[in-house]
Amino acid sequence: MPDRIIHEEWQQQWGHEYDPKWKQGDLVPVLESLVVEGKLGTVVVDVGSGAFPISKMIDGKLRKGLKIIELDIAAPAYETEDSIRAKIDVENLAKKDFESRRVLVALRQWLKNKGFTTEEAVVDSAIFSDVLNYINYENVLPELLPLLKEGGRVIIFNAPRRGYKSLFRVEPKGNIDIFLLLRKLGIRLEILKFNNTDFNTTDFPSIQSLDGQMMLYVGVKGSINSSKSGIEAGIQ
Repeated sequence: MPDRIIHEEWQQQWGHEYDPKWKQGDLVPVLESLVVEGKLGTVVVDVGSGAFPISKMIDGKLRKGLKIIELDIAAPAYETEDSIRAKIDVENLAKKDFESRRVLVALRQWLKNKGFTTEEAVVDSAIFSDVLNYINYENVLPELLPLLKEGGRVIIFNAPRRGYKSLFRVEPKGNIDIFLLLRKLGIRLEILKFNNTDFNTTDFPSIQSLDGQMMLYVGVKGSINSSKSGIEAGIQ
């Protein structure tokens, strides 16, 4: 589907939110816990932020001090003291076209104006909330993760094949496929929930049966410790 048509179809969806109560009940408490524990960091990228960015659902007192970068294909660009939104198709990051390079330069300049380094790895956390079905993440994640600091976090809220199917870029894959790609890219599992239920290292057989369910995944760039988690060790 041509980029122009994709942009127009997304523009028709602009201003609509997809199950905000689900995000507020499952994802927001995890994000707020990461803030309290000092794990979310300061520079947060919200990929596919939409009209109601999940990063803005964090309690205002906890959000104080965060610098939030929102990336969205249909969102109007804007800038405040603590956040900036860029209208961009994140799939074009892999193409390294002029527009995506221009956006990255502008975002780095915004961070520089806030006193942050302009090193390549400047992002503390990257959030992908209800967006992986709409992008070819096998191309996008390898382009975005080099911007993530060592020890930075990848936060994914995803249910394969759930959403506006007419806008799916590729046939969505299962959550285990996401695990495998993230592990290949050097991300190690820290938190795993299915339908807001915690899963631990003894629950891998159950995960296979929940492969198409709503998953909340938090991973860390680089090793949390010297060994893989039991869940990761079970995924071949």
